[in-house]
Amino acid sequence: MKVLKKRKKAAQERQDKRLRYLTANFQGRGARERQEDAFAVLHALDEKEIQKNGLFAVVADGMGGMEDGKTASETAVETFASAFKNLKGETDISARLWNALRQADTAIYDRLGGRGGTTAAALLLFHEKAWFISVGDSFLYLKRNGGLIRLNREHNLKNQWYEEALKEDGAHSEKIENDPDGARLSKFAGMGGLDTADQNFKPLELQEKDVFLLCSDGVGAFLREEEILAALEKEPSEACRLLEGQIAANNAAGQDNYTGVVIACESGASSKADM
Repeated sequence: MKVLKKRKKAAQERQDKRLRYLTANFQGRGARERQEDAFAVLHALDEKEIQKNGLFAVVADGMGGMEDGKTASETAVETFASAFKNLKGETDISARLWNALRQADTAIYDRLGGRGGTTAAALLLFHEKAWFISVGDSFLYLKRNGGLIRLNREHNLKNQWYEEALKEDGAHSEKIENDPDGARLSKFAGMGGLDTADQNFKPLELQEKDVFLLCSDGVGAFLREEEILAALEKEPSEACRLLEGQIAANNAAGQDNYTGVVIACESGASSKADM
């Protein structure tokens, strides 16, 4: 009987240590004529599915100035969602993320022939750990211990030029900063033959009160980090309301499509969503 009680106590302790996830999202066209962002959140309302397959979120931003950004972003989201509907006992999450991104790249290229593309940022929370992957200039933020951390980097010409400069003499920084082409993407899904991405191979250990924001650059490039941090101090549905309200209040010229998914980590074994 004592052994059984110890086992029950240990099981209860593991249950108590589990995190639950509260999620919310927002999306708008901004000043654009059509919406070319897409997103998905899987298993947010099902605790058993989260324990079995994790909580998965992806945001994709179809590229303006190219052909059919809506098709590109929706194809990326559909490909990721199919890959993470069921983990099927997968242990190499980083490899699955990379394979899903590469499949999305190929599928978009096959549909649009290299004339269209999308950025993408994807996040899996599974067994109190986090894995992510991104390409292009979508944003992935983590609020932890009162600070805001950008987890991913942008694949644009400016960052590419800086890397090339560092391999030489590290000069030309002023020229790079002032080049108007610096914001152009150097990598995106749909270019065909995508050979790199930004991802973590060692999972991030989650902590209670961690908050993630996945968003298109219509959020990340149009709001200051102080504004984002202040919003993420609130629970997810209120955070989304504040972020969208700040975008409207700023009324920026050329406001891009915007999409955001907020995920808060809380103590407890159940998960809920405000979608």
